[in-house]
Amino acid sequence: MDDERRAAGLVRLDRGRRADPGCRAVISMWVSPDRRGSGTAQALWGALAGWARKDGAIALSLSVSEGNERA
Repeated sequence: MDDERRAAGLVRLDRGRRADPGCRAVISMWVSPDRRGSGTAQALWGALAGWARKDGAIALSLSVSEGNERA
């Protein structure tokens, strides 16, 4: 597969039933090692935030595993 068909990254959002209906939880995010530091994560986050706004969210939550300094 050539580079144009490889995934640059992904992000997953939980729209589940929450105590705060205006909040969406980011439950996973991954950027291909060869794309890290390239702005891919910021682009994914921006696209996710835009979608969440259209879905009625006013806030995003994110939990990060201990030891994941970059996140």
